[in-house]
Amino acid sequence: MLKRVPPMTIPGVRLTPFRTFFATFAALFFFANAAEAQTITIPTEKSLPRVKPDGTDARKRAITLEPEGVSLQDCVDDLRIRFTLLLGGFEPQATLQVWAGNLGVDCKAQTARAGATQQCWKLGPDINLQQQVDTIISVREIMSGVLTPTTPDSSENICGRIELSTVTVQFLYFKPAAQTAPAAHKDVNIKIDTIGPRPPSGLRILPGNTRLQVEWDNISGDGGVTALTGVKVYCAVARPG
Repeated sequence: MLKRVPPMTIPGVRLTPFRTFFATFAALFFFANAAEAQTITIPTEKSLPRVKPDGTDARKRAITLEPEGVSLQDCVDDLRIRFTLLLGGFEPQATLQVWAGNLGVDCKAQTARAGATQQCWKLGPDINLQQQVDTIISVREIMSGVLTPTTPDSSENICGRIELSTVTVQFLYFKPAAQTAPAAHKDVNIKIDTIGPRPPSGLRILPGNTRLQVEWDNISGDGGVTALTGVKVYCAVARPG
């Protein structure tokens, strides 16, 4: 014997059994679609590992020397940065690309990635879609378009040319056959400074008792200096003739 199903009650609304079924189906459909939302997370975002050209881990600088930033030595040594990505809700035939732009540039805009208004440069090929994937990118490649986004230079020539800049590495997820605007994205800022402080100005050398007293003007903040650890003074013996 069939039993009559009582209607669902919602404050201010009375639904018949058919409408109750339809509302329940619509709710399930909504939650199913919400579960398929694409997400990109980077658990190690605050402390990204460095990798040597041979694939082994590189030792970072001391915490007082801004180990997360890119220095001249990092560029000369051709170090890489490992980004560990956790992906959720990705679809077959979708693409995940890595772009870079100077701080404030939004690579999600298609006009920023191509054409006369291009302000972003692409970092390597598309990433294979997996739930967890390690993407290793050279610091030279990250900084390659800081000066000229349309013609990036990832050779050693770029070392020693970038002064106190911030590059935003942007991971862009595109749904299948939809390359205009990404469905999900993740941004990571990388600070770069490969130009050291300028030589001290106002240099003064005063004679002392069995010593020379060397003085110079304050150089803190000059030439992009944010943390000055010290100045080394060398003395060479003058040889006659």
